[in-house]
Amino acid sequence: MPRSRRWITRQGLNESDRIEWIPLADVPAMIARHEIVSGITLVGLQQLLLSERG
Repeated sequence: MPRSRRWITRQGLNESDRIEWIPLADVPAMIARHEIVSGITLVGLQQLLLSERG
């Protein structure tokens, strides 16, 4: 299997409890409720939200 297609799973601080698609409009409320707490996820989502504002 090519290296780029390997799945590596580890338990750690950034391990997700669940992975799912959610509407971008739901993200600010989820952040406020502390449902999204990973720093790297927050940075990416907030950058996307800022770019959507235009």
